[in-house]
Amino acid sequence: MRAYCVPRIAVLMPMTGDDTTVMTGPSILNGLLGVYTAQARANDPDVHTLGSSSLAFQVVLANEGKSADQWPRVINQLAPLTGGAHPLVAVTGLGSSVPNTKAAADALSDRGIPAIGAVLTATDMTSRTLFNVSPSNEQYMAALRAYVDRHPELVSGFLLRDSKDDNYLNTLYDAVMNEFGSRFQLESKQDRKST
Repeated sequence: MRAYCVPRIAVLMPMTGDDTTVMTGPSILNGLLGVYTAQARANDPDVHTLGSSSLAFQVVLANEGKSADQWPRVINQLAPLTGGAHPLVAVTGLGSSVPNTKAAADALSDRGIPAIGAVLTATDMTSRTLFNVSPSNEQYMAALRAYVDRHPELVSGFLLRDSKDDNYLNTLYDAVMNEFGSRFQLESKQDRKST
């Protein structure tokens, strides 16, 4: 019987959570169900999802803690898995645009490990080997501006900003201000801090 390589893909995400965290128990479960479904489809020889009936993947679950603050320990455990007969070929699951996610992506990049961020939209969530699937906040706002330009009669309302300080909210706010700030006389960050 011929041995073949079974590549590993790590899912790096919080796997413990509560109602005070970005990843709640139900959202973690939903994410893991998606991982299982993707692995089952990719490994099913009758589906041929990836164009090969002999390709199979092993999934490695990597819990980075409920605040994504355990990433250094976890990445140190993942790094040695890149060699051998069944190498770690990528890390996915990076799901929150927070500083810990950026730091983890940079650490993976330093080790030459590709990472895929499925829902990272903060404009500054970039790293050499990080591939973002979703458009950035700047791209979302550019698309919204193009829509508003075509349908100005639909525009009304006001802007509320969450008081949290994280990459997603900060880059979304900046993108909104760049596209719509002067057009709709929205207050700037500096004006808000001085009042």
